[in-house]
Amino acid sequence: MFGSDGCLRDYRQTCGRMTALGALFGPFAAFVYIFLHLCCRGAFSFVEKPSVCRISFYHSSKRGDLVATWDLRGMKHHVLICNGGTCLRHGGDDVTTAVREEIARLGLDDAVHTTRTRCNGRCQDACVMIVYPQGIWYRQMTPERAKEVVRAHLDEGLPLLKWATYEYEGELVLTPAGEREAPSGKRKTEHAAKGVKG
Repeated sequence: MFGSDGCLRDYRQTCGRMTALGALFGPFAAFVYIFLHLCCRGAFSFVEKPSVCRISFYHSSKRGDLVATWDLRGMKHHVLICNGGTCLRHGGDDVTTAVREEIARLGLDDAVHTTRTRCNGRCQDACVMIVYPQGIWYRQMTPERAKEVVRAHLDEGLPLLKWATYEYEGELVLTPAGEREAPSGKRKTEHAAKGVKG
């Protein structure tokens, strides 16, 4: 990981990574890597909010891949956006983009972290978006609905329960709208009793 304890070592690592990226993906990828590295270290004075770029790069010990690690201190919400097969067919990619753009537009980058996930097991609710720490499971998200959730829930603190299937009250419980509109699904114990894995 980059550190302040060895400028020469840091420089050599950066040059080595830049050369490897340039060989694999072309000079543009190498330039982007160096730019991000310098932004994160505060080398560019024109970056208005250097805290937004709180990321460090290091090589994974397993495969030698270049991976990123965000500094998540100060985050108030974690948004999980399903990008499993069914949710992708129901606009999961567009929902992900819309959520991230709205977070940036509202200046919430330092308060909200987003993660694309695989299947969350509620395919009939596609596209699914989950907001923690409240544990609100939103169903049938579209880019427009997702932006409204960002504005109301993440910015103003008012969950939109009209699109929520579950909320957390010591355990996940169906919301009134979830009871009326969402398919109930099967209990995991029912699958286990029938010998179904998943």
